[in-house]
Amino acid sequence: MEFLPVAIIVVVVAVFVSGYWWRHRWLVCPASLSWLLENPYFRAVAGPDTIFQRIRLEEGMKLLDVGCGAGRLAVPAVEWVGDTGAVTVLGRVEIRASKVSFLGERVASAAVFPRM
Repeated sequence: MEFLPVAIIVVVVAVFVSGYWWRHRWLVCPASLSWLLENPYFRAVAGPDTIFQRIRLEEGMKLLDVGCGAGRLAVPAVEWVGDTGAVTVLGRVEIRASKVSFLGERVASAAVFPRM
């Protein structure tokens, strides 16, 4: 029975320490790993078209993409909302330069910059 209070204290401290660590740790998926999300299986299960159909995105709507990352959903969304809609992207302030350049390349190659 003397072991029980010590075990409870250890567990409580471990929970608080791990919670603090996870809250203040910056978990970023580097742009170099975006190819993991760009494959035929993932596109069929959770690709942009599938997601936009599920949320019933239509032409003329306004879309806010919070945490756009490499623009996996934001760039195709511009085509879905058309000229009358709008896509606004928000990212972290500490976004890495590699991710910004990767997103810039995607936007330039999709020719959607004036509408995004």
